[in-house]
Amino acid sequence: TLLVPYIGYRSVGFILLLGVLAVGFVTTLGPVLFAATVSAVVWNFFFIPPRFTFNFDQPDDLIMCLCFFVAAVITGVLTNRARQHEQVAIQREEKSQFLYDVLKDISDVAGPEEYLPRVAIRIEELLGGRCELILNSQIPRSVAQNNLTHSIHLPIRGHHEQCGELIYTPADQTPPLLGEITELLQSIA
Repeated sequence: TLLVPYIGYRSVGFILLLGVLAVGFVTTLGPVLFAATVSAVVWNFFFIPPRFTFNFDQPDDLIMCLCFFVAAVITGVLTNRARQHEQVAIQREEKSQFLYDVLKDISDVAGPEEYLPRVAIRIEELLGGRCELILNSQIPRSVAQNNLTHSIHLPIRGHHEQCGELIYTPADQTPPLLGEITELLQSIA
């Protein structure tokens, strides 16, 4: 309020808009809408003449306040959406890196008896559950011993036929599998 005589009450609106923009970078949509509403009310009550009222002396101040609110909401929503898209891009990059690491494990060794345990360990480290990669020629010893009602069973496909099975059992504390995790397991299988 000390700077208002020097910069004008209209410039304060831009400063408040920056605050809404900052909220959009760090929170979800609800707080962004709340910040836009609060900043419009604060700007009207404390800065637009007549001060300390919700009245407007000039019709253009009313229009400006409404436009500020709309601009604050749109800016906050777009900023929030950009942040969400950034998070999705980071997750996709991590998935691509994980698949690259799995392919590298497979190509670095001589045969499946060496790379299957490596791939299973990678999956367990990433997802926190238990993973088994079983070829058709192997006897599924641990599968018979464990209750796998919550497990995901995915076929491991060769060139023309199924050559094994990927079995993933989430840990007790692991949240339910999302579509992307199942998709990742299918890509590995």
